Amino acid sequence: MTDEYIRDDVLQEAVVNVSNKLHIPEQSLLDYLHLQSVQYLEAKTDAGLKALKLVNAYQNIVSVTGDEQAASHWFNTTIKSMKDSPFSIFCQEGDHGLEKIAVYLQRFFGH
Repeated sequence: MTDEYIRDDVLQEAVVNVSNKLHIPEQSLLDYLHLQSVQYLEAKTDAGLKALKLVNAYQNIVSVTGDEQAASHWFNTTIKSMKDSPFSIFCQEGDHGLEKIAVYLQRFFGH
């Protein structure tokens, strides 16, 4: 998903779907986006770029794990070499956590 032509409502729906599939609590998602409600999410803002990063990270995780259920399981399971679950890393570190997850996926899976 790229931000070039994305509509606000499409991004709102996508990020809510991803957070549900990864079992990210609504408040954790809102904290990450620095918003009071996802309905205020606009694609061309910092929050929109953050939402897009999360959606793209999810797509990478699904491509590595093979399906959505496996992606959710992986995201919520402690990874020995990461010393925590990707979910915890995301919640604690936001964008930096997503970067750590991307590096892990690249290093171990070539994605």
